[in-house]
Amino acid sequence: MAYQRAYCFSNEFNQLLVNNSNDILEKILNDFCDVYLDLDEEEILNLIEENPIFKSFSKREIGSVIPAKVDLDNIKNNDFIPYLNDILVLNENFKTDEIRANYGILAIKPDEIQYLESLDFHFGYSFQKNEINDFNSWEEVFSLKPLEPLNSAILIDNHFWSNLENFHEENLENLYPIFENLIPKTLKVPFHLSIVTSNNKSLLNKKFNEKLNKIVKNLRTKTGVNVEISLSTHTDIVKDELHERVIMTNYHYIYSDKGFNVFKDKKIILSTKGDRNWVFKDVKNYYGQIRKHQHFQNIQLVKKRITQNQAIDNEVIFNIGNTNNSLLN
Repeated sequence: MAYQRAYCFSNEFNQLLVNNSNDILEKILNDFCDVYLDLDEEEILNLIEENPIFKSFSKREIGSVIPAKVDLDNIKNNDFIPYLNDILVLNENFKTDEIRANYGILAIKPDEIQYLESLDFHFGYSFQKNEINDFNSWEEVFSLKPLEPLNSAILIDNHFWSNLENFHEENLENLYPIFENLIPKTLKVPFHLSIVTSNNKSLLNKKFNEKLNKIVKNLRTKTGVNVEISLSTHTDIVKDELHERVIMTNYHYIYSDKGFNVFKDKKIILSTKGDRNWVFKDVKNYYGQIRKHQHFQNIQLVKKRITQNQAIDNEVIFNIGNTNNSLLN
């Protein structure tokens, strides 16, 4: 299994390989993707036999070339819902900008080089107590350059909601401004937020669903988007593999070294620094790993955590809400 699924029309895919017309997209497909084509198995085998460039691509260590005529027919008929966490390499008949805006999918034509280049930048930030900062709120961090396309997010922070006395106040200055500015207002599909946090003090329980419903209501009001939310807890704070404080969207990785509950009463109460970058940043010339590797690894750990919680399901370790986040598919 590769790190990412990519559905491609064969003409555009062949154009990409032959012409080397978009080196960022070609590198993403080559190094990270299972590529699904509008061909049957026999047609793919014939291409491998007849086309040396295609043959070379098919022999990659990571990723396969997979027949997917039905899926590409779905896409041709503008049925994008099954592909909310994928990459779509499309032809001139599609309005890729509208697909990105309305569905949060990375839909791209081979000649949209400038668009991919616009995603490939570094964005770092820092909040330091008792210092002059370039950024003074989460709103400034997330509104300066949007992180679109996206339709889902997973927040991992073992200290999130660790003080329920300040639950509402913390959300007002942290969770709400982050996601109010993160969620695209143009989405025509629900935005799904999954939160994974420690419950080793047993502060959270299944009745917390009432608080989640209030968060959903507030985010829907603030964004005009249908928001869904889930919570998964654990008690493995010492040995837990999910130790990073991150927000992962479909194609971005947002890191905070100390966590996301940074502000209270419009003041910084927790110094932190981090970045919010495209998962394929520097893909053209990377050595070792890029954020996509960490993104993939953490998503696998979240899937494992949710499955474990389904088996345990007690008053301390549980899942509540709809855990069917497109990031986990």
